[in-house]
Amino acid sequence: MVRLIIVCFPEGHAQICSKLFKIYIPLTFILPVCNEWFMIPAVGYFRQYSEPYQFGAVFISFAGTWLNIRTDPLHLHISLIVPILIIVINLCLLIKIRNAEKKTANIRFLYKSECSLKITTIAIVIPFLANGSMSFVSNHFLNYVSYVVMIRHPVNAIGMCLVPWIFYLSHPIFTKKKQKLNRLEKFTKN
Repeated sequence: MVRLIIVCFPEGHAQICSKLFKIYIPLTFILPVCNEWFMIPAVGYFRQYSEPYQFGAVFISFAGTWLNIRTDPLHLHISLIVPILIIVINLCLLIKIRNAEKKTANIRFLYKSECSLKITTIAIVIPFLANGSMSFVSNHFLNYVSYVVMIRHPVNAIGMCLVPWIFYLSHPIFTKKKQKLNRLEKFTKN
């Protein structure tokens, strides 16, 4: 969202972002409580994983929530809505980049930025798909949850680690800094 604001309002983005953060920062503390309020009286306990895990493999489950609410439908909706919003925002950015290509001479930089945005968007969406598939399977096909867990955890871990690296390695802004550092190193060696 911040990237879209910066691209759409280059002169006034500082004021818009400061207002946005005044709202967003308190929400980062309030929203988790709002999403999990019903779990306050819940009791957590260990459950045995089924195949393909060996005996002794457990996961934490819970029972006794207010109104017997489960988190899986909530997580499924979040796993669908958030990637759609990310894709829509990044499509708006791609449209702005395409419009900027018509007005500037530095087409190579914009092309690399566009490629970086596409690759990063895919990398961001993949962990959401893994979490959404976990929520869907746990709602409809409970016998297969153990198999989906085997895929979900590595995908989430890889996604968290790789998204910043993919952005860093693919965006042209960071390659310019590397080139400047290489020139500086050559200059200092001579």
